[in-house]
Amino acid sequence: ARPEFANRHGTVQGGMLAAMLDSATGNAIMARLPSHLTAVTTRLDTQFLKPAALGIITATARLIRQDERSAEVQAELNDSEGRLVATARAELRVRPRKN
Repeated sequence: ARPEFANRHGTVQGGMLAAMLDSATGNAIMARLPSHLTAVTTRLDTQFLKPAALGIITATARLIRQDERSAEVQAELNDSEGRLVATARAELRVRPRKN
């Protein structure tokens, strides 16, 4: 997280953390789909646990459930010292990729 992502308190703005979680959950399902399918987020429930300092933030995501039409993924963000700063649960719609 670079300085331009900071809020007025000098920590990472919540919208940026949500975007990181959205990317992590999307990448988790995309890694499991064949090339003719894609997935789009239909719901992202985010929980901010503590302020995230600028610097390295690591995302980890786990596929919880998947069928032919949808998926559920959980993700978390940890700061450079390994502290959990935010979590999310995402629901995604699996659909054919447009050419």
